Amino acid sequence: MTCPVAHLVALAISDEAFKLPGLNTAGSVFSKTLPPGQHQVVLHWKEDILDKPIFRTNRRGMPDEELSNNIAAKRLSSLGKRIGYEDSLTWYCLRRMVLNAVDDLGSDEVRNQIAGHLESRTYRMHYQDQHINIDVANVVRGQPTEDGLLRKLNCMGVNKDPNANVALPPGYNEQIAALPDVAALEAECRRLTASLKDKYDLIRNAPGSDPLVEKRKEAQRKHRAKKEYYRARMKAELRKEYFVRKDDAIIEAQMTEDSKSPSTRQLGMLRSN
Repeated sequence: MTCPVAHLVALAISDEAFKLPGLNTAGSVFSKTLPPGQHQVVLHWKEDILDKPIFRTNRRGMPDEELSNNIAAKRLSSLGKRIGYEDSLTWYCLRRMVLNAVDDLGSDEVRNQIAGHLESRTYRMHYQDQHINIDVANVVRGQPTEDGLLRKLNCMGVNKDPNANVALPPGYNEQIAALPDVAALEAECRRLTASLKDKYDLIRNAPGSDPLVEKRKEAQRKHRAKKEYYRARMKAELRKEYFVRKDDAIIEAQMTEDSKSPSTRQLGMLRSN
């Protein structure tokens, strides 16, 4: 994932948040050095940027508003899917990742301070990694261990694959449109549209005060939402199927003698099926 420091600097440059006007590119920020005798240099923010939310809405002509927990969670989950995580990425995943990394390096007190926990039981019960990152078999045999390999294999991102973000194959939109509840909403939209045209000839001639206008907008909103619901569900099913079939496809491809680039070819077939 993106370095949080680089991400914050990128946002600051976009917002023109630094007090000094010359700090307006990544190079101008990261190229600065410390003069002899100095151990730090503070990059000051503009006063009007201090209370601006980092995670915020971005609507033209509207004041910046902090994202709601629900919207922020959805965007984080969407980011995880684009990266290629098999499981849904949540704020809990990030907290758990941070606390398990800190637990390997610092004391319980330091970890609790970072987490905001009063004692260690919360971490042990809700955040501690259930995977064992110790090569027990080789420890027992007295052989060199593969602890580092186990740690990588137990990482959430070990199986990430952006190729899992498959598009809906041709014909799926027609299947969605034919579903009874979707078809009923579309029929309602058409009925309301026809009623408005009968009254005003053109939709744009209909005054906003006519209740039919609002009913039509609401019906269209429900129709779009229902179609998007089924698209998302179908994409989730295709994504799940991709991860189930991927490993077998890679192995089968490597067993095929005439394939020069087996994994790529087979994964491409998975995406198109």
